[in-house]
Amino acid sequence: MFMFICGPHASGKTSVLRALERDNVITGCGYEIGKEIFYRDKGIPDKRDEAFEIELTKMELERDMIFAGLQGVSMSETWHPGNLAYVAVRNPDSFSRLLGIMKTSPLIDSAWGIRLLTTPQQMHERTKTFSDNKDWAVDFHSRVGDMIEECINALGLASRTVTLDTMGGLDYVVERVKEIIRDIQG
Repeated sequence: MFMFICGPHASGKTSVLRALERDNVITGCGYEIGKEIFYRDKGIPDKRDEAFEIELTKMELERDMIFAGLQGVSMSETWHPGNLAYVAVRNPDSFSRLLGIMKTSPLIDSAWGIRLLTTPQQMHERTKTFSDNKDWAVDFHSRVGDMIEECINALGLASRTVTLDTMGGLDYVVERVKEIIRDIQG
């Protein structure tokens, strides 16, 4: 089974994945490819062109092929809905093209998702990546977070995505995700 976890910056995606890995709940784990590229290129997240979006999408699709062959529960952070939300904010003219490419994923028709909600105040308190420019980070990533539901719908994932509010804290979210995984597995 493949699952994704998406939400705005500093919503706890990475922390949840690490907890699920630590507790041996998931057998495959994919961290946010966009974040990896950000650190690799030292780029500015809101100044990326369509070529970058295509590169990121192709990397995600390559990883999808690996996840498609794994047993157990695999989970990826941000995945196509989150990446598409970034496209919607920084390259809206590329939205339809990237949506079409993302829909070719071998996982798109069977993926289950978790969407994390967080407030701008929580983002401001939690961000470490953009600690030198928190106001910019909260503004940009709030706009990305606002687009995630639309992107989940556009990818046909709404009926298989559960929304969780992160106000209860990390332990609460991790336990809820574990319950959701158990429920899906039946």
